[in-house]
Formats: sequence, structure tokens, C-alpha cells
Amino acid sequence: MDKRDLRSARSVLTRRGFLGGAAATALTAILAACGGSATDTPKAAAGSSATTAPSAATAAATTAATKAPAATTTTGSAAAGSSATTAPAGSAAATTGDPNAKYAGPVVEKGGTLKLLMWAHYVPAFDDYFDKWATDWGTKNGLKVTVDHVPTNTVVTKASADVAIKGGHDLTQLQFPTDVHLFAENLVDVSVPANYLDKKYGGYIAAAKQVAIVNGVWKGVPDFVIPYPGIYRKDYFDAAGITKPVDTWDDLLKAGTTLKKAGHPVGLGINQGSFDSSSHLNSILYGFGGKWIEKDGKTVAINSPETKDAINYVVELFKNAMTPEVLGWDDSGNNLLLASGAGSFILNPISAYLSSKKEIQDACLFSLPPAGPKGRFMVASGPYSWGVWNWSKQQGAAQQLIVDHMDDWLNGTKANQGYELPLLNSWLKKPMPVLSDVPKFSILQDTINDQSTVIFGYPGPPDTNAAQVNNTYLINQMFAKAVNGASADDAIKFAEDQLKTIYK
Repeated sequence: MDKRDLRSARSVLTRRGFLGGAAATALTAILAACGGSATDTPKAAAGSSATTAPSAATAAATTAATKAPAATTTTGSAAAGSSATTAPAGSAAATTGDPNAKYAGPVVEKGGTLKLLMWAHYVPAFDDYFDKWATDWGTKNGLKVTVDHVPTNTVVTKASADVAIKGGHDLTQLQFPTDVHLFAENLVDVSVPANYLDKKYGGYIAAAKQVAIVNGVWKGVPDFVIPYPGIYRKDYFDAAGITKPVDTWDDLLKAGTTLKKAGHPVGLGINQGSFDSSSHLNSILYGFGGKWIEKDGKTVAINSPETKDAINYVVELFKNAMTPEVLGWDDSGNNLLLASGAGSFILNPISAYLSSKKEIQDACLFSLPPAGPKGRFMVASGPYSWGVWNWSKQQGAAQQLIVDHMDDWLNGTKANQGYELPLLNSWLKKPMPVLSDVPKFSILQDTINDQSTVIFGYPGPPDTNAAQVNNTYLINQMFAKAVNGASADDAIKFAEDQLKTIYK
């Protein structure tokens, strides 16, 4: 297969493969014992291809490889207590910014090589755009730029290998919301470029700041986020007499109950080993007012009536609207359900839609992530952030490249075909490029905002403890126990005991 074939296959088969626990720890131990020499040889940006990576591992690999200090964030999402009608992107809350802001960062040293590590994009055209842009940028600034594109779930293991040898790459596009906190002690202060972008483009949304600010210091520069909208079969809804798209979780239960009887089940994962499942279940938990940790990042809060309500809802949704297959899905499960023509509703990035046959695309529409009794919450993929390593001899060039790349945001958005959404308020104003050009994509403009876009561990910080919760799929396990027959109280007790061990 060529590069595009490989990426196409990956986009169908897996989105965010996580492996937790012992396997990740073992990988870290191997890297440490071997001096972390498993890094790939970078390739020139122009025409670069996806590099061969070690077997997939997760952000858990970084927990042992990097022991970042206890982290706090300077801001949090305002979603708590919000209603299902919180202000969407493009509202008056989005600010204009200062177009005259000037960047005055570290000096770019001429000569040498600037080495980048980032994922192999699900939209190959973006890699083509970025590689050419990076080569041209290097020529303009008197540097050679190389870009390593690796499969999405191996970026963190490559970064861990770099940390082990204090070398390899100068700049990495970190993917998971916990990554900046995990690697914080190995990342330089990037307050200058982050504050420049924040000022020029109307400010970052709260979730971006939570991810990138550690102990009051910008340790990452937020880049983009990938939303999880509803994707539903309008023809099946019409045939069942359902005249409105799903707006709330209660709507989904009612519609799903009817649609399953017609042979068209809902597809939300309830399993370990799937980022999609983690997004779905945590979004439901938050929507019902539950949380596993308080904002202080210390007080375990999973044992609450709100968590019990969320569990009871998921049990009912599973029984009435879904099939047992969701208990064994990986990240390809909901994509394949949609592609098969059987499914009626999934929550997934638009890759699931784009990889389906034309006749299925023609029958599908999009809706906002459902709202719960306590608000509309969506755990998206990311936010992704750029991190500059403290061993780099090209720190000035790395920060300048980030700024210049972000300033070229419009061309990047066109290249990624609307798959990535921005995190800066000026860019979240409607009409947004690409998404506003396709009528059925228009609603995607409202999926990212300060109120509903949250990260794992909300409202607490995305620190090493949150990473451990995510990488062991603890919240997924809690819901799965209840779906498989445990009482809600017993499922909560299981999760509470595990959380108290993690957050001790």
C-alpha cells in the first residue's frame, strides 16, 4: 500500500488506539533500558512518508518516562451548570482579537536542521500541504526542516523515546489532552508565541488553556481539536416518523428505541480500548452532572446521584437502542456500523462519514453532541498542542515555525477539509471556511466553544492522574459493569476505590 492507502485503512480500522497498563509500562522500561534508541531517522519534509513505528502504545507510556510535577491549570471550562442552549461558536462571546499584534520571540538561528514529529493525518492532503509549507518555510528562514509523520497512536511513544535520550526531535505535535502535563518538565516555556496568538486571534477557548498551561506557564501552544458530532441517517429517522434531529440524550433514547425495533440500532461504544467509547461515556457522565474529580484535582467525586443517573441512562440506552456488539468494539466499531448501512446514529469525527459510500453519505446528516440534564458537554479528540523540547538547539526556530504555521491557518483548514477545528475565538466565528461551504457541514461550526468543549478529567486538570484514569479506561469499566448486570451502586463503588488509589 502507498501512504494514502495506509492512512485510509487506518482511518477505518482505528482512530485513537490506546493500550493501557502493563504493556505501556513494559514499553517504557524497554526504552529506558535500551537508552531509547528506537527513534526513526527523520526524512526531509518534501515528499516525506509515514515512518514505521513500534507496536501501538498509549499516553500511559509517558507516565513512567516523564514524571512531570503536579500540575494545575489557570482556567477551566464554564460548562458546569450550563444549559443545553449554551452559546455556540460564532456567538457574540467570540472576540475579534488584535490583528496588529506583533510576534517578538527568540532569535531564529540560521543553518542546521529543525526536526518535527507529528501524526500521519487522516486527510492525506493535509500532510502534502504541511510538508511543502515546512520545506518552503525552512528555505525562507535558512534552515532544513524535516517532518516525521507517524501513526496517530504512536506519537506519544516516539516522544517518550526522545525524552529517554534527550534528543531526536525539536518540536512535537502532542495529541492527548494529558500530554503537555506529562511531558512538562521536558518542554520549554512557550508563553511568547502562545500569548501572541491568544492576543491576535481573540483568545483560546478554556479547554485549550487547560491542556497547554502547567503551573501557570504555557508549556504547549494549542493547535486544533477534532469534534464528535452526531452522524445520523435522516432517511431512517423519517421512516420512523422522527421529525427532528437528536438534541438531548433523552431524544437519543426515545429515537433509538424506535429505530432499533426497525433494525437500525444506535452505535455508542461501551468498552475498554476505544477512545470513542471514552468520549461517549465521559460526555454522558458530564451531561448528567457527574464527574470523577473536583476542580482541585485531588477530591474524588465519582460517588454522586448524578453519576448514578448517568449509569442508569446508559444501561437503558444499551438495552433499548443498541446491540451487544458495542461491548467489544474498538475505534472502528461505530464507523463500520455506519458504513454497513445498518446503524442509525453514531458520535464520531467526520472521518466516519467521509469513509462511507456515497449512498450512505447522501442519507446522512449531522447534529450537535447531545445535551444532558446539566448541559451539553463533548469530550473531543485533543486539543492537540505543539511542544518544544528543552534539549533542542533550535528552540527559536521551533517557536517561529509554530507562529507562522498558525498564521497560515486558513490554508491549513482548507487542506484538512474541515476535519480539524480551531481553538482561537476569532477563527470560530461563522461563516467558517470549508464547513460553511457544504450545507450539511454547517452545524459542525457550533461544536467547539467555551461552554461545552471539555477534556478528560473535567473539571480537574489533565495531569498524570487523569492520564492513568484514561489509559486504564476506568470510567468505561464502571459503565460496562452496570451494563453487564452490576448495580449502579456497585459500579460506582468499584470506580471510587480505583480513583482513590490513583489520586492518593
